[in-house]
Amino acid sequence: GCVAAWNAGLLATDAPILVQMSDDWIPPHKWDDLICERIGDASISSVLAVSDGHRTDNLICLAIATRSYVMQDHFFFHPQFTGVFSDNWFTHCAYARGQVIEARDLIFQHHHPVFGAAKMDATYAAQNTPARYAEGQAIYNALLEGNDWSSIPGFFNFFPFYHSAARRLQDGDS
Repeated sequence: GCVAAWNAGLLATDAPILVQMSDDWIPPHKWDDLICERIGDASISSVLAVSDGHRTDNLICLAIATRSYVMQDHFFFHPQFTGVFSDNWFTHCAYARGQVIEARDLIFQHHHPVFGAAKMDATYAAQNTPARYAEGQAIYNALLEGNDWSSIPGFFNFFPFYHSAARRLQDGDS
């Protein structure tokens, strides 16, 4: 699913600011400069909450975060999710940590079929079934209980080390 792809993208870069993008988002002109201006000091753990052009609630459906924010968990989105509700958990954690910078005046237009902005194709249909929403809601509710591996302080803090070592190994190394 898309969550695994976004998490893999996190590991493929060491950029100080990370943006979760998909092919159905249209950023504003000079979007990279706008993000940098609003975040300011990229070494500070923060999430930038922008608008998707449709929603009026506080859901952060386009994740823009500093690397220091993401490395608190060692993943961009909780890996138990495949797609839907991953943004709900991301939003919950960002606000609970008090690390959200409000920038809803920045509009990254979301061309999603739910908003009538795109055609419902096979990929959208597969990701937005009632079963996927039920699965995502169940994962979200379980995470709210706080008894999964990611809620144990220090449990996975060696992930960056393991990833770095794996990137240096060649086929056949032991």
